[in-house]
Amino acid sequence: MRHLPSLKHSPSRAKRTITKMEQFFMITFPLYGTGKAANELIHMASALEQLPNVTAAEARELDRHWLRAQLS
Repeated sequence: MRHLPSLKHSPSRAKRTITKMEQFFMITFPLYGTGKAANELIHMASALEQLPNVTAAEARELDRHWLRAQLS
């Protein structure tokens, strides 16, 4: 597969680490830990929802470039 410089690639998301303080509160107060876990799941779900949209857009762009190359 050829590289198409016109396709835009979104920047990769940096890994998030849990601090020692967060770990302490998550263990000491289970309700806090449940809330933090729920927030992380919501962030992961939104990222996973965006992935097919970005993939489909890039596939359409690739098809357009391929079609233009075939017609020229």
